[in-house]
Amino acid sequence: MKNLRSKYRAFQKKSNGNEVLWNIFFDFRKEHIYNNKDFGKLFGESVFIPASRSFFANLQKNIFSFLSKNIDIDPFISEFGSQYEFTKSIYSMELIQNNQIVKTKLYKKIKSLSENILSGSYHYKDEQDWIEMEGDMVNLSNTSSGQQEALPMLLVLAVLPFLDINRDGKFYFLEEPEAHLFPTSQKNIVSLISLIYKYGESILITTHSPYILTAFNNYIYAYDIMEKYGEKSIKDIVDSDFCINYDDFQAYTIENGILKSIKNDDTRLIGVNIIDSVSDEFNETFDKLISLDME
Repeated sequence: MKNLRSKYRAFQKKSNGNEVLWNIFFDFRKEHIYNNKDFGKLFGESVFIPASRSFFANLQKNIFSFLSKNIDIDPFISEFGSQYEFTKSIYSMELIQNNQIVKTKLYKKIKSLSENILSGSYHYKDEQDWIEMEGDMVNLSNTSSGQQEALPMLLVLAVLPFLDINRDGKFYFLEEPEAHLFPTSQKNIVSLISLIYKYGESILITTHSPYILTAFNNYIYAYDIMEKYGEKSIKDIVDSDFCINYDDFQAYTIENGILKSIKNDDTRLIGVNIIDSVSDEFNETFDKLISLDME
């Protein structure tokens, strides 16, 4: 892995031009990732969904200025951008709906979750991204930062997993799905991720959000309850399609440069200490202020 990182840094230095850098990136990916047996066994075909996704909304608004300056784009961002562009035209599900792999029930759940997260419905019109909110069509570049961050992620997650006709499966790398979103929207993101997991895809997430972790805990616990008492026992609380098997789930934190599991095999949940650590810090400050005020 160390040798792989050094080769990646080396190819980054080779070019100042977009086209050349792009070609180098794909050569690198083919040689060291797709043709690498160890990577292939572990990840298969991978999809990287980066943070700072609002970049694409700003690009849409200032595309001609951007192109005139001939600015280099990180190849990983470029590749995600091409995947994002690909999914725009088929998010309406006109193609997917006719695909026997995808059931209408599943599609309805995906679309409902996406619209809840966006607080509106997505439309691709005149080569522009629009979100319809309460009857008004708003260009993506004029929407909130949360909507701008969420849309590219949602389109890719709502389309790509269900177009894999051969069902070889993909490995999704998702950075900060919670970016600029309210806690309830973060919960819906986890619900969407859970649907994709149930469909057979693998997902690796990096997050700073205790809400994301809490949502995962709820679905993990719901799975165990469902296994113990049957699906009907949770039907009024949690959709069984969102439930996650604890044994299929891993969770880690990094402490002093060391990767550490935060799963608790006794409770079969993510350890509450890591979730509550931020709240504890805030509560400690608040308690000190109360003590000072009551002196």
